[in-house]
This record gives sequence, structure tokens and C-alpha cells, in this order.
Amino acid sequence: MLKRILTAAIGLAIFVPVLVFSDTVVGRYIFIGLFFILAMMALFELSKCIGLSKKFWVTIPVFVFSAAAVLAVVLFNGEEWVQKYAVSAVAVFVFVILAISMLSRGVIRVAQTSELLTFAFYICLGFTSIILLRDSEDTFGKYVYLLVFIGAWMTDTGAYFVGKFLGKHKLIPTVSPNKTVEGAIGGTVVCALSFALFGFIISKACSLNVNWLVLIIAGVVSSVLSQFGDLIMSFVKREHGIKDFSTLLPGHGGILDRFDSSIPVAIFLYVLNAVFKVMIFYV
Repeated sequence: MLKRILTAAIGLAIFVPVLVFSDTVVGRYIFIGLFFILAMMALFELSKCIGLSKKFWVTIPVFVFSAAAVLAVVLFNGEEWVQKYAVSAVAVFVFVILAISMLSRGVIRVAQTSELLTFAFYICLGFTSIILLRDSEDTFGKYVYLLVFIGAWMTDTGAYFVGKFLGKHKLIPTVSPNKTVEGAIGGTVVCALSFALFGFIISKACSLNVNWLVLIIAGVVSSVLSQFGDLIMSFVKREHGIKDFSTLLPGHGGILDRFDSSIPVAIFLYVLNAVFKVMIFYV
């Protein structure tokens, strides 16, 4: 427990200043750089999990394309050429990787290649969504990305304590034996309340009126997605016979172990923002 607390304290000491100063010009690029590095590290952990980290003829192209895609979307978001060539670039990339798998003559299985491609898109989209949310131009936009972490971490905290003291019914024991139905419900309630509290604080700071119904519903959906994100990665680890994706963060595992529940929340909130804009939370 002490190791877990110390790791969290060090992580917050690095993480919080990056968030606080992300509204400056230099701070924005540090923010982008941090989440870009986290995305690449998470992708490496995944490639190692499925046994492809040393198959450089497939991992290097995946890493290069993923890095280029993230940077293109983040740095040139809205540019016509990015939108124009995105689909073609992805199609060519997938074809090339599958061709490499075929030419390896069984050294790289198609199932491994498919898993790597799927999670490369999933991971990169998740971390890119955080950056794009932070770049939102709305009054509330520069704060909305914080809901990604509030949604994931408050769900995890609520589920842990409610499950520990009240948990009796196992949720999905074949995937994660310690999770309970009571914990899942508790995590959802805590997340929804945390969204409401966050909305109240920002409404006072920005002189806005909260759309409580939408904000709380978003909190509930974010919590459910957060728990699914955690369970999906637990299922992947169980399939590959590992406990953690890495030992990078003592007491926490790897980057994917720490951000597995944040990824689907980030994607959800980004889509919500892209369709309705963040001001849907206010009236």
C-alpha cells in the first residue's frame, strides 16, 4: 500500500503542474507531449502483452503510423488535408500490416496482428481525445477534459470502497474476481455526484447555469464506460496470462493499468463534445 501511495504522490507531482499550466503556449505543448508519450508507452505495453514487442517488422510500422496519426490530428486538427487523406491512409496502413503478417509465414499470426491494430486505434484515439478536449474553444472547454480523470478515478475509488465494505455479489468473476455488483453501483453513484460537484464549481467560476440532468447522465454513462474499459483490459491480461501490463508504476502496474478506464471515457466525452459541444452541460 505504501508503495502504491508513494507512486501516486510522485505521479500527481508531475501530472498536476502539467494540467495547471496547460493553458500557456509552452504548457500546451508539454501537455501534448506528455499524453503523446503516454499513448506510445501504452501501445508498447500492449505489443509486449500479445508477444509482438520484438517483431520489429510489424511493431515499428504500427508505432510510426500511430505516432504520425496522433500528431497529425492534434497539431493539424481541422486542416482539410488531414480529413481528406485520413481514410485512405488508414486503409493502406491496415493492408500493409496484414501483408507483413502474411509474408512472415506464421511467425506473426493474423490474430496477433488484428489485436495490435485494434488496440493501436483504441489507445491512440483515447489519448488523442484528451488532448482535443483540452483544446476546445468554449468557455468551459478548457476544463471539460478533467472530467475524463474524474470519471475514471472517482468510479474506481467509489467502486473500491463500496465493494470492500458492502460487496457481496460478484460482477464478472471470470474476468475480474474482486469486482462486485455493489461496487459497480457505488462507483457509478460516486462518479455522477463528482460530475455534479465539478459542474457546480465550474458554474460558479465561469458564471454559468448547470444543466444538471445532462451532467449527471454523462457522469453515469462515463462511469459505466470506465468500468467496461477496466474489465476489457483485465480480460486481455487474463487471456495472455499476465497480472499487469508492466511494472513501470510500482503498486499500480503499467500505463495501461492506470489509464485503461480513462480511455473509453475520453472517447465518449470527445464524441459528446464534437456533436453537441461542451456547453450541453449548461443552460
